[in-house]
Amino acid sequence: ITPEGILSAIEFSKKFPGKKIILFSCLIELGKMSTLFHKKLGEKIGEVFDLCIVLTPYFFEEVKLGAIQKGMPKENIFQESSTQKIQKIIEPYLKKGNLFLLEGKIKKEILNLFR
Repeated sequence: ITPEGILSAIEFSKKFPGKKIILFSCLIELGKMSTLFHKKLGEKIGEVFDLCIVLTPYFFEEVKLGAIQKGMPKENIFQESSTQKIQKIIEPYLKKGNLFLLEGKIKKEILNLFR
């Protein structure tokens, strides 16, 4: 996962109809740019996605702040790594026509939710 890669994937996601859900791990190797990048990432997510699940605690607050500033309801933004809790969160969205974007390191158990 790279900053350009995730931003490109988000941009590409705009082309699809239906609800859009993103699950991702934050980028922890950006050094001084991490805080600013994750806020910008949150803004992009808030513009495009209906639901956001951040799988790591790093920079969650920055992502959340950016997404809320762009109109995503705070109750649609989660920091969660438990497979069981993620399953409950995404279950209403597991419908034909909805888009799930998975970025970064994703546990096999979470990936199996989409089979």
